[in-house]
Amino acid sequence: MKKTAKLLSFISFLLLMVISLVACNSKPVGIKNAEINNKNELVFELTDGNKINVGVVVGEDGQTGLTGPAGIVGTNGISVVSVEINELGILIVTLSNNQKLEAGSVKGDPGKDGEDGRELELKVSTTHILWRYVGDEVWNSLIELDKLKGAVGEAGSAGA
Repeated sequence: MKKTAKLLSFISFLLLMVISLVACNSKPVGIKNAEINNKNELVFELTDGNKINVGVVVGEDGQTGLTGPAGIVGTNGISVVSVEINELGILIVTLSNNQKLEAGSVKGDPGKDGEDGRELELKVSTTHILWRYVGDEVWNSLIELDKLKGAVGEAGSAGA
């Protein structure tokens, strides 16, 4: 708190100095901008284009303050236990306090039938299962045959 008050007093003093300097000019000049740059220096930009750098105004961080008292224990919240859509298409939300909420109808009208898909052809090469649309020339790899094989099983018992 003391550092903040000292900093504000210092900045006020500097502003008074800038205003005094400005008052000495024959042309009126004001403060266009004031900023603390990346070197922690306070720089005033004046309306006549001049800049006044008043030096470093930011010091090191102070020590960490004391830990405050613990807050009061809050009450347990209510959670969602289940969500279902009933036979009428209404969304039912059941809460942990056994309250049931009806969120309204979520079932819309049936949509139009989609267009029939294109017919496929399948074949097996020495390394892959391949597919293509009927009428296309290019065959596409679906899966490697090696990925369809499991681990080698145990030997069976001898036959008669």
